[in-house]
Amino acid sequence: MWRTLCGIAAVLALSAAAPLAENAPSAGSVPGMQTVWHPVADGNLHEAVAALRARFRLDTPEGLTALRGFSLGVLREGLKDEDPYERCYAASALAGQGDWSGAGVLEDAIVSLDSGLRRAAIDGLGAIGRGEALRILRRIYLESDSFGRVLVIQGLKGAASPDGFDLLMQAIREADPSLRLQAVENLGLLGDASAVPAVRGVLAREDARMFERVTAAQALLRLGDRSGVPLLLVALEGAPGTGRAAAALALGYAKEERVVPVLTKLLRDPEIDVTIAAAAALSRYRKKDGLPRLRQALEDEDGITRRHAAMALEHVDYAVARDVLLAGLTASDVGVRLAATQVVGVAGDAGEIGALTAMLRRDENPIVRAEVAWALGRIPSRRVIDPLIELVQEKAPEVRYTAAEGLARTATRLIRTEKNGPQQGALAPVPARD
Repeated sequence: MWRTLCGIAAVLALSAAAPLAENAPSAGSVPGMQTVWHPVADGNLHEAVAALRARFRLDTPEGLTALRGFSLGVLREGLKDEDPYERCYAASALAGQGDWSGAGVLEDAIVSLDSGLRRAAIDGLGAIGRGEALRILRRIYLESDSFGRVLVIQGLKGAASPDGFDLLMQAIREADPSLRLQAVENLGLLGDASAVPAVRGVLAREDARMFERVTAAQALLRLGDRSGVPLLLVALEGAPGTGRAAAALALGYAKEERVVPVLTKLLRDPEIDVTIAAAAALSRYRKKDGLPRLRQALEDEDGITRRHAAMALEHVDYAVARDVLLAGLTASDVGVRLAATQVVGVAGDAGEIGALTAMLRRDENPIVRAEVAWALGRIPSRRVIDPLIELVQEKAPEVRYTAAEGLARTATRLIRTEKNGPQQGALAPVPARD
């Protein structure tokens, strides 16, 4: 795999030759930006922000373009950070905005002996999931061993574009069950019904473990196919630890009222992870019966219980379980706070900005603050600009670069919305901070 990864350097070098994507808004022609860029390069972000606010109105197209230029400047400075993971994050964030000036950083990460750093680079490219990033991932996949291929498919889980569909369809037919499992999950999230026959093939595999078949059944439900429901009901009758919780969670996507009594009964199940899964699943039927139990689990004295509850949050119906998610933002367990923050960023709206900024007043943990910055950057509202500008001035690099990515994303979204109207899939996500 080492020789394969080294071969990616040529592709990245080509990517670097075209720093900005076609039609991406640029601050290069905005008068007065030098007064902002110079202090950014000097590491004086307080002065840079003061100059930005003094020179531009951030509620105008010119001001938004300047804000984007400022944010990309902060990320380019991040390419020099002493921490290779922060350099990698900055490079991925820039690439997500069509700026490949960090291609060399990504190249170094991809060929690193540090498997975590390789994963971070691949996750960053996977989150973009289109264009040059996808081209690089295709090459890694085609020329790698099973481990490298799993990293690529895992990275594509958060892709903003469906362009990697054919790669997922290839992975679902592989002999490696770990590869198939991740591909099945991704295809369910992608929502392209043309994947149904392939996912049904996994559901029918006699050599597949129950958990893999349950995952396939859930993916089918997300794709609008209910053929896996009988298997899920059978799985619930299995022995402890055989995928019962996953089956309960999957039934939340079935949209069949007949499963509501089944899930309600599971709220009294002796397996706590099954109870938590049933509570999350019931919320998708607009039932609040299990929400008190889910909220209690988020503060349970047992760490494993808290972890199960945190993992279930992404599967709740946001409108039904909003109070539970907002309670998660104040949980004592940092893992719960991070999980809740990510869900709020993905599913919430401008009404959640106050709850997120309140976290900043009581939580000094830089990882949590970075996650708040990430969440704010996903909420489509002008109101996130002020808190993100405050966060981009913080000393902790994970907070600073995440806030810069959020500002660039917000400015680009607002510019495009004003110019062309709402755009779907216009911006690539960057993996949330773990």
